[in-house]
Amino acid sequence: MVHEKAGPEALGVLRIAVFGIWVFQVVRTPLGRAANLPVELFDAPGLLSLLPQGFWDRLFQPTPLLALEVGLTLIFLLAALGARPFPLIGVASIAGMLLFDGIAKGWGAYVNHAQMGVLYAGILIAVSPAADALTPFRRKERDSPEESGSRQKPGSREEPDSRGPEERKAQGAYRFPLVATAVVLAVTYALIGGHRLAVGGMEIFTGDAFPTYLAIRTFEYSAYQFQLSTLLLGSGGAMLALRAAFAVTTVFEILSPLALVSRRFRTLWLIIIVPFHLATLVTMNIFFWENLILLLLVFTDLPTRLGEAWRQGIQFGGRREVGLQP
Repeated sequence: MVHEKAGPEALGVLRIAVFGIWVFQVVRTPLGRAANLPVELFDAPGLLSLLPQGFWDRLFQPTPLLALEVGLTLIFLLAALGARPFPLIGVASIAGMLLFDGIAKGWGAYVNHAQMGVLYAGILIAVSPAADALTPFRRKERDSPEESGSRQKPGSREEPDSRGPEERKAQGAYRFPLVATAVVLAVTYALIGGHRLAVGGMEIFTGDAFPTYLAIRTFEYSAYQFQLSTLLLGSGGAMLALRAAFAVTTVFEILSPLALVSRRFRTLWLIIIVPFHLATLVTMNIFFWENLILLLLVFTDLPTRLGEAWRQGIQFGGRREVGLQP
């Protein structure tokens, strides 16, 4: 299973990455432009539809939108830093994420699929003990579950990895957001691949649907403006290779849940899925960079390794300080 050895530092890495993404999203999004649009065009999605129309009339003004942008940036920055009290910061960040996501979706029924993964991850992190490590606001030093379980009394013959119920419970709390985010992504990939195959059948790989979609995405306006597909569409060999790669990727998408339990399959799965996201960028101008970051964090042991490096660096720094004392 993924993240069997994850501790507070690993969860701290995910917290910094996810809320760092949210800070970047807010900073790069010109929320103030919403003041220039007719508020009648805004259709609040989900629970936000319960808010009175007067709320949106007042929000979509230059000053309130500026205040919202500053407030969201501050909240997400505090969450990334693990500010205390984290439960309060977590509740505020959940409200902020839902509001920001709802504003993006409310104009023209736009659904930002790339933002959904970090939305779910942010909610999971916000309700977890994610501020127990990698934060300047930490109140006291606490051992990670691995450290607690590996300590032995002098002369003890217990195994280094023996842990009591409290240590196991603590590690479970740190693992849960990492594992749950991986489950959400794996199920999402499986549903997307299954839906594609169920609706399009084999025709989507052998017919004109695939090259047609390549052409449409190439000539539509995009922030990336890659034109590689104009060359590939004229090459029979290149299109055959792309069709085959698309079919293989769809199979791996459907099998995504296996990546949660099998390390070997997880490695092969990443070898297929990561290049797939890069390929959609250069051929279709579709780039879910947020998902790429999440894939590397929740389907590898990178957070645990980074957390261990951070802890070892702190311990090394502490030993140096002790050695410098007269």
